[in-house]
Amino acid sequence: MIIPMICVSVKRLFRICLLLQKVEQTLHQNEGSSGGQVTSGNRHIALVGLFLRTFDASSYCLRSAMSGNYTGSAMYARDILETQFLLSFLMDEPGRPEEWLSSDPKASIKKYKPVVIRKYLDERDGFLKNKRMQSYKVLSTLGTHPSPGGLELKRDGGKAIHSGPFKQRDTLEKCIQEAARVVLPLCAMLHEYTVSEIENGSSMSSRLALILQRARMKYFGG
Repeated sequence: MIIPMICVSVKRLFRICLLLQKVEQTLHQNEGSSGGQVTSGNRHIALVGLFLRTFDASSYCLRSAMSGNYTGSAMYARDILETQFLLSFLMDEPGRPEEWLSSDPKASIKKYKPVVIRKYLDERDGFLKNKRMQSYKVLSTLGTHPSPGGLELKRDGGKAIHSGPFKQRDTLEKCIQEAARVVLPLCAMLHEYTVSEIENGSSMSSRLALILQRARMKYFGG
């Protein structure tokens, strides 16, 4: 019963990744355009650049999980999560993407560090339980930083540690769920961006909205 559920999850996430590739083509086609409602200049470069970064990471995150590289999947999931937070921060006010893009590297380390971004978003949304921080720390422990907790992704059903890719059903399912959890909010931001700032974006975003709705029902119940 679990395997068919995983297959459906993988299929839906791959459909999202394939659609992101089509969005990428459209974004490239619109790059530099100044007519209609198309975003141009540094705002476009900053936001599209970050979206394209997450497109690659989303594909790698899913493919790593399917190949049995669960640590790699967690690493890409954390990268997507961190970029998702940054995009949410930058899109919150006009001028922020441009300021971020042209910021001094030394000064930007403090101003745009992940903990600063997370605190801003939590205050904006009225979140008091630090769930963003908890999600970030979990993925950091599992995939990014060498830690005892990260070894759990190297264990099979008998708790033996493997040195290379291996197949473990429960771990695969959890990685797929985590991939969905970090990718779907990103898709929601992409949908908002295509509707408001890309020429003819509404026609492209309609399909994304449909897939996003179905995926939300699958993973979040609505």
